[in-house]
Amino acid sequence: MTEFEHAQEAMAQGNLEDAIGGYTRALELDNLSLRNRTRAHNARGNAHLLLNDFDQALIDFNRVIELNPKSPFSYQSRSLAYFKSGRYNEAITDFTRTIQLDPEYVYAYIYRSDAYFRLGLFDHAISDYEKLMELNPEDLYIYFNRGLAYFYNDKFKKAENDFEQCLELDSQDAQAMIWLYLSRERDGRTGELQLVAQSKNMKPRHWPHQIAFMLLDNLTPELLLEDTVNADPKVETERLGEAYFFIGQYHIVRGQDFKAKENLHKCVATSDHGIIRSAALMELERFKRE
Repeated sequence: MTEFEHAQEAMAQGNLEDAIGGYTRALELDNLSLRNRTRAHNARGNAHLLLNDFDQALIDFNRVIELNPKSPFSYQSRSLAYFKSGRYNEAITDFTRTIQLDPEYVYAYIYRSDAYFRLGLFDHAISDYEKLMELNPEDLYIYFNRGLAYFYNDKFKKAENDFEQCLELDSQDAQAMIWLYLSRERDGRTGELQLVAQSKNMKPRHWPHQIAFMLLDNLTPELLLEDTVNADPKVETERLGEAYFFIGQYHIVRGQDFKAKENLHKCVATSDHGIIRSAALMELERFKRE
């Protein structure tokens, strides 16, 4: 078995350090074809990326582009490294290059729209979501994320329309119910009656249904925080960030700005969930503008 094959086996088994060592030896010792050299750099870069070693990952992904500059897949890996390390402008440049090479490459639009969203460039994000709708008009994810972009672009009625479309595609989508309620409330209208009707099919102790019950004053913010406890630490962290964010929304709707900002800051400090953390930062920016 060659070093390249050993490295592939280690990568498949999730032995990332062994895979990195194997690909390094393969690149140094094996007489690899251009295709396999490209694959080795890309795979080693992905192993570094999984270990959050972004600088080393970028070295490999730069080499992939040098070896195969006309393939959209060459830019995909580097763009993800930029994205995951928070370098959104550089990620957008690479996603755009990927799209130029393959105008129907769905994942490039998905990640680029997310990068635009995190930079607060909502019109650009919405434009990408509209392209995605052309490619896949029945994708609930696209309507939901465009709804968020409209929400943070202060276009609450358009946000409402997108969340309603989500519910047409999946009538049990609790997140769409919650954001539909918030879109109406933030637009000066009531979202309570519809959320009350929708909550009849929800489970009171089932995440994220508890968020809806809190917004309706059927569960206290303190009890919502207790419900974030989970055996999986990653899930618990994500839920805690979400809880702080929606507790912030709970107080915004009630005009309790100090408590809202307090919980949004806690969300930013706690959450590693990109969209929720970005949304909390956007809410805090709104407060600064008011």
